[in-house]
Amino acid sequence: EDGYNNAAQLSTTLYSQIKHEGKYTRNIHPIRGAHGIAETQYFMSNRNFDITNDTVFVMEMVGEQGDPNSQLIVNYGITDVAYGMPPNGQQEDTDLDDPTSGLQTNDARVLGGFLLDGKIQFVANTINPETGRAAFYHGFIENPESNKPTITGNIIGSDTLDYGYPNIAFSGKEDCEQQAIIGFDFSSINDHPGVGAIYFNNAGEYSDLQILVKGETYVDRLGPPSYVPGWERWGDYFGIQRKFNQPGAVYCNGYYGRGANTNSIWTSEVFSPDTNTTGGAVANGQNVVFPNPTNNEEYVNVQFSLDKQQNVSAYIYDMNGRIVEKIVEHKDCVGTNVLSFSTFPLESGTYVVKLLNEGGAEILSEKFIKN
Repeated sequence: EDGYNNAAQLSTTLYSQIKHEGKYTRNIHPIRGAHGIAETQYFMSNRNFDITNDTVFVMEMVGEQGDPNSQLIVNYGITDVAYGMPPNGQQEDTDLDDPTSGLQTNDARVLGGFLLDGKIQFVANTINPETGRAAFYHGFIENPESNKPTITGNIIGSDTLDYGYPNIAFSGKEDCEQQAIIGFDFSSINDHPGVGAIYFNNAGEYSDLQILVKGETYVDRLGPPSYVPGWERWGDYFGIQRKFNQPGAVYCNGYYGRGANTNSIWTSEVFSPDTNTTGGAVANGQNVVFPNPTNNEEYVNVQFSLDKQQNVSAYIYDMNGRIVEKIVEHKDCVGTNVLSFSTFPLESGTYVVKLLNEGGAEILSEKFIKN
């Protein structure tokens, strides 16, 4: 706060020689608050140079800034899916017989994370042991304040692409949601370095890779006339930022191959498919569908209220009572919720959108018109 207020001097505290059971931790990464500043400041680390490991460190800052009794507490948990040192990413000029060739991934360090409703989601580099390719790790931490936090994870990779330098941002509205957008760099022998994103929804499902930009060329910054053999730098870090005044919108900033074997940065605005990003007015406590009528350029927003957290299914029917499309099934929150969906696949006409709770009872049934 002092920094944002342009203070002439900032109060700082240095924590050094950070160890667990006598062994140093390294590459310590701060965990951001999903909605802004986190109520509790956590940091994370792991054994990022190990071929394989299942230990994840969760560090909690206890006490106030400037308090001599404040401390950084180091705890650890064992994750259900191990991570490991990733290989270099491949590109067009990579020598497959030289493990130092390609795009450098550095190691398996934690590279991003956020805290929401007392839980942490984080991402890190890793090897995908099923393919041997560079991939990313998406992890979840329950009770991070515990001396033995519960940690689970998934390795997200591709049979044909290497993934590197992931970062993650919350893309929902309510604390009971878990949806997130994960941005990262990708490359392969046949695909020039580009930027992609994957959406993680409230039902715990991952979208397919969404390509934000394809590379124009492979990167050879270390080529002639001052040729240096070995790896090329792969950007090292991926920028991602939630747009706080537009729920569901996230900015991604990654590395791609651009003309004459150089590299540059590509920035994209990416939207959650399950969060209202229109900025339209919402009437509290009412079940409404807006805008209505709609057209190809607009999303239909369905506002509804729940008296308890539960799974909700959404369907579109034509006027003959036939199901045209099942939109989504995911967990929604107590109070007002807004579901958004595109009308682009629909023919012009009148439709009914219906929402059902997890017991099959109807929550909402409303007509809407597509022009």
